[in-house]
Amino acid sequence: MRPLTPLLLLIVFLCVVVQTSKAIHEDEQGLRDWILRFVGHVDHASYQPRLEPNYMYAASNLGAVAALSLSDGSLQWRRLFSEPQVCVTAGRHGVLVSSRTGTIYLLNAAAGDIETTFKLSLPAGATVESCAIVEGSVRVAAMDKATAYLFQFWPATEDEVLMPSGSFSIGEDVHGLRISGNHIWALRPAGANRYSLTGDVEVADVEGDVYGGAVAVSGDAAVLSATKMTVVRNSGEAETVACDGCEAGLLLGATGTFEGTVKTTTDKLGFTVTFPGSSVRIAYNFTPGHPPTVLLAIRDEEHGAQAILRTANGHLLAVSEKLGKLLWERTEGLAYLAATIIADNPIHEDHFSFNKVALAVSTYGVVYVIPVGEMGHNIRVLADISSVLVANTAARSMKSVRIEQLVLSGENVLSVIAASSVRRMSLALDVITGAVKELKVYENSLVVSPAFAITRSLELHGSVPSKDMYLFTSNVTSGLIEGYVVSATSKVLPLWTVRMPYPLVAYATGEDVLRTTTVNQLRVFPNKTSKTDEVRRKYPTRNVIVVAHYEPSEKELTTLVLTAIDSVTGSVLATVRHRNVEGPVHMVVVENAVLYYYMDMVKLRHCLGVWEMFEEEFGQVLRKDAGATIPQIIASFFRFKRTFSSRATRPPTVTVAVLGVYGGNLATMGVTTSFNGIAGKSIVLAFDSGRIATVELSKLLAGGQMPLDDNGKQLTHVFIPSTALASHKYRVAKPRLITTTPTNLESSCHVLVSGLDIFYVRTSSGKAFDLLNSDFNKNLLITLTCGFGVLTCAARYLVRRRALNLLWK
Repeated sequence: MRPLTPLLLLIVFLCVVVQTSKAIHEDEQGLRDWILRFVGHVDHASYQPRLEPNYMYAASNLGAVAALSLSDGSLQWRRLFSEPQVCVTAGRHGVLVSSRTGTIYLLNAAAGDIETTFKLSLPAGATVESCAIVEGSVRVAAMDKATAYLFQFWPATEDEVLMPSGSFSIGEDVHGLRISGNHIWALRPAGANRYSLTGDVEVADVEGDVYGGAVAVSGDAAVLSATKMTVVRNSGEAETVACDGCEAGLLLGATGTFEGTVKTTTDKLGFTVTFPGSSVRIAYNFTPGHPPTVLLAIRDEEHGAQAILRTANGHLLAVSEKLGKLLWERTEGLAYLAATIIADNPIHEDHFSFNKVALAVSTYGVVYVIPVGEMGHNIRVLADISSVLVANTAARSMKSVRIEQLVLSGENVLSVIAASSVRRMSLALDVITGAVKELKVYENSLVVSPAFAITRSLELHGSVPSKDMYLFTSNVTSGLIEGYVVSATSKVLPLWTVRMPYPLVAYATGEDVLRTTTVNQLRVFPNKTSKTDEVRRKYPTRNVIVVAHYEPSEKELTTLVLTAIDSVTGSVLATVRHRNVEGPVHMVVVENAVLYYYMDMVKLRHCLGVWEMFEEEFGQVLRKDAGATIPQIIASFFRFKRTFSSRATRPPTVTVAVLGVYGGNLATMGVTTSFNGIAGKSIVLAFDSGRIATVELSKLLAGGQMPLDDNGKQLTHVFIPSTALASHKYRVAKPRLITTTPTNLESSCHVLVSGLDIFYVRTSSGKAFDLLNSDFNKNLLITLTCGFGVLTCAARYLVRRRALNLLWK
């Protein structure tokens, strides 16, 4: 029995370890990734009774038109347009959408494919305001300063350009039109008038406007004011209902007929939806105030009455009168993230740091918790801080609040720094409970962080984390950059001032330690004038600022000027100019390099500029084939590896290269990192097309491009193979932010891309030296390990038995 004890211990050990070892596997691009698709802030919704399939159709202010299932809210299809669609309406011929400029698309109701395109011949200054399909005919209302224009046509028309069928005067105070069956509502600041299709006034001076109500194809309308709701029937009869601080919509039956109104009111713990026959109370975690907007309300025999609502945080909800509860919810606020950060999971943390959570705050002021390891599931709202942000920044609404920073300021503590044109504030939240732990408001502030704040009179509030802390501020509009130092005596001293002649269009810093840390301080740089490569020492970029501005020119297009500044001394380290450049500029600082993406208008191609910054060496440059002398070997043990620039540093030697890129317009850039800086870093490129590519930094530096021939000539363009596409088979709509953080595996890195969609992948930041291949036989490894253990125990038993027999002899 004793020989079996080690075997049992081995089996128990393997059972515990093997479960953990399953987390070590191949690079996960295309294997461990997920995407969440959203519609955005829905402004318009439509539903056609008895139209198969049974979908509702929505249009958002981001140019998205989508079909949603009424039963569970799932996204059935989505089509993106270059400009927002001001109206969406469904009919038996399909789904019709129109932009303000008069481009109309007829979409297939089942798949969203464009079947027909129409173009309206709008008068100068006129824009489209509303559209509807009435009795199979398409009606579109447009207006200029004082005239309304009506377009009528059949979906099967072969005319490519459509002319107005009529026009009439509406006055100069009208700010919108709405089509309601055979009527047109003109919206004014204090009331609304209903016109016939020929321009006759049918109903005048209804208190309120239809922006706070609804219209229907049946000809009925609900007009809201601050205290009441006026229901105007198709016949012209009006009924006034008390509605103090509520939102309302029209309830339509299975045949599209008017069956009453649906109202929403809010309280501290949720909101109430009032149907014609009953009310449904919904407990909801959001800041009370503005009640949910009724986008759509329909009734059918199978499901009863349903109301599709949009809350103040941008979410879409479906409430059922028959079931008396919330049917489904779409967290559309995630399409408007202002800042994201990836943090440790406070509830469940694994050994390899795979099971992290993404903390995000939206422009609506809602903080979300996104478990990145759960394939996009179990996303929850941590807190709705919109009312706190608006009240403490003295802003009129969240549209006037700017989220400046989202940082982890302690264990399970998330700090949100926000600002308005009046003041700044910092808010500390508990990551687990969402409770507000600390709130600070700063007047006339210059710099605000979770630990300290500096006023414009150079007064310090709080304490700095280091003895002497260098910081800078930049004004994008004026191009002014100012440097300061906070000394150990808690004094804030101005150090330097640099003013660019024109507004800044982009900037980047090396303050991220993970981006600028490198293990190897030496770089073998190819020498084109000699066959022997040079050995250069990398310039530390921890305290380097790079700014870009456009300089106008009379004889050609604007010139892009990039300037590198030392944030300690304010000295200009280098300046590079690119002629005939227009469009947005994106840049990052990583290790000793500066990379920036721009558009060359002469060559009509996108370019990637690459700076490499090296220290100015004393004496001759060291060659690769030159052997190190004994004094050099001894000095290398005592040489101090500086991590930031200083006054004692000479200006760096800068080499500039320009590579062509065929990826198209770039939305944003990022960098994969690792904790120890051993793995090679990769540049994350998010294109407007939705492709997310990761290109190794070493392949962008001099000598790293793909060779073209045996003579050493190299490719002058960035080559992005299909294996470098981190998005794999996905397309991320309208990407805006890239957030990266390393795992405990040196070569693996979390990448989160957010925009209209949210995309996540664990990608390899360089060579995957600590990951197993995809064809690695794990079962054979386990079998061999267990087999060797059994053989070891058996051999031990036989040897001991033989030794015992020898002693008996």
